[in-house]
Amino acid sequence: MKNLWIILCASFILTACGGTGTSSSPISSGLGKFSMDFKTMNSKTDVKKDFEVKKGVVTPLAINLDSKPIIRYMIDLTDFEYDANSSAKPNNEKQTWIEISLFGDSGGTVDTPLRTGTFELSDSGASVGDKFSKVSNVKVAIFKDGKTEETSLAYKAKGTVKINAVSGDTVTGEVDLTQENGGKIKGNFTAQMKKK
Repeated sequence: MKNLWIILCASFILTACGGTGTSSSPISSGLGKFSMDFKTMNSKTDVKKDFEVKKGVVTPLAINLDSKPIIRYMIDLTDFEYDANSSAKPNNEKQTWIEISLFGDSGGTVDTPLRTGTFELSDSGASVGDKFSKVSNVKVAIFKDGKTEETSLAYKAKGTVKINAVSGDTVTGEVDLTQENGGKIKGNFTAQMKKK
């Protein structure tokens, strides 16, 4: 009876602590996940992978497009840690980088918060006035054969980027794009505004 009591207590403690410690599910960062299936533009390398966001940074940039001011929000998402003041580009074959570029609203400045809502893809040949509140680009970079390869998944594509919430310095959103050739990227993210 005493041994049965010890076994029951041990089982209860293991269950309360989350099992036996042999769980096969990885610890999630909670910053989002993506699935990707596309061919790179230059080498036509097949990229089929799931991507777990480990770091997300949003940087608002004031730029000139056709000599007119516009704000571009750069959302860098990586499955590796990096210094937000340096390059987020991958430097080994285990690393991947996603960059989402969104144009801000007319009259916005670098201090204007990124707004919530759905951003449609911008036509690359559109005038500046037609680019406000649109997706500028969604790029993915992988490391292959000793170099970084970047691919635009917004090229000849349909879909949207949604910004679901902006709370203080935290931005959450989702991406769902499909290219004419079948390439896809879909997922969700949480990112922090870059500190000035």
